[in-house]
Amino acid sequence: MYLDIKQINIKAAVSLFRTLDEYHYIKNTIFGAFRPDYLADIKAARPDALTSILFSAVTMDVVLLAQAINADYVHPCWENRAEQPHQLLTPQWINAVREAELGIVCWHEERPSEIAALQALGVDAICSDKPELLLNK
Repeated sequence: MYLDIKQINIKAAVSLFRTLDEYHYIKNTIFGAFRPDYLADIKAARPDALTSILFSAVTMDVVLLAQAINADYVHPCWENRAEQPHQLLTPQWINAVREAELGIVCWHEERPSEIAALQALGVDAICSDKPELLLNK
């Protein structure tokens, strides 16, 4: 489950953490946000929570950003940057992210050809309104 955090109240989030624990979902949930401070607050409250920093700048040092907030994943939001945004995930970029022991979550995608290209690159997750397209057939 990928939770896109738009705002957060950590005191209120404690009940969410309890619910996720009750159903054993905490290890299968990623908290994603554009706001690094939100993710830092989540990690402070729940060090075992998986977090993903969203970003849209292609030239950003996302490894440094992720490390600064102890994020587990990076989430480039490049879907509007190119006809085939998977081409922006260069081998050098992927290697830098993997060497930092970070996972990769990708943008909102519904095009089967782009989903296949992202899967071929070995990303860890792809956000989509059509999750059935993400199933390996």
